[in-house]
Amino acid sequence: MENIDKPVGRVFEDICTMAAKEIGIVNLGRGFPDFSPPQHVLDALVQVTQSGNPLLHQYTRSFGHVRLVQALCKLYSPYFNRNLDPYQNILIPVGAYGALVCAIDSTVQKGDEVIVFEPFFDSYKKMITVIGATPVFIPLTPQTTESSPTSHSDDWTFDEKFLLSKIRPNTKAILLNSPSNPLGKVFNQRELEIIRDICIEFDLICISDEVYEWMVFDSKKHIKMATMEGMWERTLTIGSAGKTFSATGWKLGWVIGPEPLIKKCQVIFQKCYYRCPTPIQEAVAIAIETEMTRLESEDCYLKSLARDLEKKRDYLASLLTEIGLKPILPGGGYFMVADIFDFHKQIKDNELEKHSSKDEADDVRFVKWAIKEKKIGAIPVSVFYSDENKSRQHLIRLCFAKKLSTLEDAGTILKQW
Repeated sequence: MENIDKPVGRVFEDICTMAAKEIGIVNLGRGFPDFSPPQHVLDALVQVTQSGNPLLHQYTRSFGHVRLVQALCKLYSPYFNRNLDPYQNILIPVGAYGALVCAIDSTVQKGDEVIVFEPFFDSYKKMITVIGATPVFIPLTPQTTESSPTSHSDDWTFDEKFLLSKIRPNTKAILLNSPSNPLGKVFNQRELEIIRDICIEFDLICISDEVYEWMVFDSKKHIKMATMEGMWERTLTIGSAGKTFSATGWKLGWVIGPEPLIKKCQVIFQKCYYRCPTPIQEAVAIAIETEMTRLESEDCYLKSLARDLEKKRDYLASLLTEIGLKPILPGGGYFMVADIFDFHKQIKDNELEKHSSKDEADDVRFVKWAIKEKKIGAIPVSVFYSDENKSRQHLIRLCFAKKLSTLEDAGTILKQW
């Protein structure tokens, strides 16, 4: 069996978290907000705990609390262009992570192959290899010149011919992440059409990780793969209450898909998780119901979060550009990737060697140096690449889903560089 040690990206996030506690770094490495969820979401949890209803503290329906799946059904039916069945089309696992485990384990078997676009959320690889399957990596590459002071994640795309060349008889699924981590790429209509056509031609399942669906910038629109013609029947869509409401510690996610695929997910769910906490599910249901009354309002958190994060994205990008780093503007999500190549060359080897060895990747050495010497946390992007494609060792990932004061503190440090 594949060694199931922690993915390297999670290791660096833990390093940043510990450093934040021990030496007080500004932590832009850890991928979660340092601000609170909206007040009505917090109020919902208080309401549940103080309701006096003892059943809200006991086991609920295994595959999803009734009030929650009904709320999700009402919210998402218009976005999927169909009338969802709350009991046949929706499963509530432990976080989007648990949702991905259910989707992958129910779809993929030992000996199968799964197409994964890279850079990728590093846990994907472990989820696939632990069951004896093989991830097949398709690189996203920039189409702009290296001399550009800034670029955009839209500039990164895949080669259609290369993708087709990697489809084999044992290819079972395509794992899509849009908006993506770490790049923040929002796959466009044409790219999704290519993926759709391949899924249909070769009878593949698409596992579509859309946890950042409400965080899309630059007036762009998030397109759900399941809404593409011919894709509902072969797509499992992953969502997250934690990402949606800036409450990642609540660990509640969902899988939405056709009944035959959801039934398979339910089998894995019963084996691994059985059911999720009732109070959290009830609170999320109330929060969704509240948001649905605000969909046409400026107060709707499903819309205001993206506006707020876009401003923070632009603020961080301006800081990075000012000190000579080259940000890649994300089209969505929590993260920004920046090119450190020119800046890294200015750091003396003996400074880097205090905290790392020469055989480590340049971005790893840079991040270790930045944490210890400059007290700012980041994640090396090489950990989001497969071993065969780790050539991009001059990129780091920064999380801008932070309080403005946190980004300002980061700005103070960055300007001193």
